[in-house]
Amino acid sequence: MSGSEVWVCRYCRSVNTGRAERCYRCHTPREVALAAPEELSVHHEESIPEAAGVYRSSELRAVGLTIATFVLVLGTILGLWIAVQVDQLRLAGEADAADQLVAAWLPVLAAVPLLSVLTLLSYALWISRLVANLPALGLGYSRVSPRWAFYEPFIPGRNLYSLPARTAEVIRKLDERARDNLLIGVAWALVVAPIPLFAILVRFAYYLGSTADFLEIAGFGAPVVFAFQSVGLVVALIVVWHVEALQRARAATQGVGVASPAPSQG
Repeated sequence: MSGSEVWVCRYCRSVNTGRAERCYRCHTPREVALAAPEELSVHHEESIPEAAGVYRSSELRAVGLTIATFVLVLGTILGLWIAVQVDQLRLAGEADAADQLVAAWLPVLAAVPLLSVLTLLSYALWISRLVANLPALGLGYSRVSPRWAFYEPFIPGRNLYSLPARTAEVIRKLDERARDNLLIGVAWALVVAPIPLFAILVRFAYYLGSTADFLEIAGFGAPVVFAFQSVGLVVALIVVWHVEALQRARAATQGVGVASPAPSQG
């Protein structure tokens, strides 16, 4: 099929370009949704694809995400405590003692970014499993493939949108009456919004104040910012386990094992 040709979705009758790998409206992969000419008729009722593939529980991945999140919180608290002690020593004019403290706790300070990556990886594994389960639960397809759902959290800029959006999409498919969007928005705001505000404040202190002002604001502001982020992470975990409950309920209704293999989703 060339890029100039079009194909029609058998489920929603949307017309898609030849380059489109998924239906632009219902997001069903082309190899599943492509309608043969004899299937097209004037009268059509929109439907979703039949359940296909094998349901695999994501609960273990949710447990891993929960553990990784709490380890990140504890590790960051320790790292912030060390940073505050270093700032206090520098403010007191004890630069050598500050350097010695940093050297002594350097492995802990270096581990915090690694814990952040591990938590992001845990989320990526969890959300990709949820996206893969949608067809097996008879809920159609996500806007993206499971593979792309795994990659999205690691793309700077895009992940600010994709993390909440992908979770909200899965919840909406599992239960249209679910009201988790507010919690997702709160979690996003608490985790992300304090960062640019803190960066602006520190930048002003750096250029307009003294070194002591900069250290004091940074030492006080960082724990406050992380306090908000910790609350946001806890709210996010509440959403995660609500999604797990919705998925288990759907699996119990639908049946957790579908014999036919899942079609390729790109």
